[in-house]
Amino acid sequence: MPCGGRGGESPDLLPAGGQKALAQSAHREAMGYFEQALSALPHLPETRDTIEQALDLQLALRLALVPSSDLERILAVLREAEALAETLDDPRQLGRISLFLSNHFRLMGRHDQAIAAASAPSRSPRPAKISSRRRW
Repeated sequence: MPCGGRGGESPDLLPAGGQKALAQSAHREAMGYFEQALSALPHLPETRDTIEQALDLQLALRLALVPSSDLERILAVLREAEALAETLDDPRQLGRISLFLSNHFRLMGRHDQAIAAASAPSRSPRPAKISSRRRW
């Protein structure tokens, strides 16, 4: 397990190892990398950058957890990511997380919650900036 014996590595190096593990379908190994990086973040000053990094790590951890089918843990990770995105006041990330939550609730058979999660971005007081460039 990657969590042991890596105390000297910087948290910035761990997500790259987690991404590599995900690319190789080594989901448990990836979870270890992401969890270790998340545990290192509270020891750093709380800046916008560290909050953004925590959000990225939570979303990467969610991806690593999907094959485990641990729906309650995935939900907890999504809720933490949602709180971080709200702290950042990032409508794009809040929209992504609402989509993930909606799909998650749908998979759990909680259709009312799925609809509510999908509707959450539309309750935002500020519309998200939409690029005029098409990306397809």
